[in-house]
Amino acid sequence: MQTEKFYGFSIQYPDDWEIVKQEEATDDTELTLMIQSPETSFWMLKLFNDSPSPEEVLTTAADAICEEYDNVDVYSVDVEINGEEQPGMDLEFVCFDLLCAASLRAFPVETMTVLVYSQWADQEKEFVQEPLDAITGSLEYHNESS
Repeated sequence: MQTEKFYGFSIQYPDDWEIVKQEEATDDTELTLMIQSPETSFWMLKLFNDSPSPEEVLTTAADAICEEYDNVDVYSVDVEINGEEQPGMDLEFVCFDLLCAASLRAFPVETMTVLVYSQWADQEKEFVQEPLDAITGSLEYHNESS
C-alpha cells in the first residue's frame, strides 16, 4: 500500500493504483485528488472549503452524473463515517454499453465539506470493491495546525 497526504488527509491505496489527478481550484474553494485503478475504476476525494451542506454536495454530484448519463438510478443511503451517520448516494447507470455503479459520500470536517466519489464498471466489481472500500476506510483527517 502507498500513502498520499492531501490537505490534512491521509489516504492509503494499492501499489498498482496511481494518482492521476491532483489539482487546486484557482479560488482555493475546491481541491481534488483522484486515484485510478489499473482498469477503469477510480476513487476521488473532493474538498469544498466554502462548506456547503453534505446534502447539497451529494445532490450536485448526483445531478452532474444524471446529466452525463441516461437512465441513472439513484438510491439514498445512510452510512457511518467517523462514527456518525452521514448521507450518501449509490448510483447505477450505463456507460459505453457497460453497467456501471458509483458511490457518493459527503460529510463535514472542520470548516470544509468532503465528497468521496468512487466509480466502477459492474464487470470489475469483484476485483475493485474491496480496494475502493479500503481506500475509503483508510481516509483520516489530521488537523495540520495541531
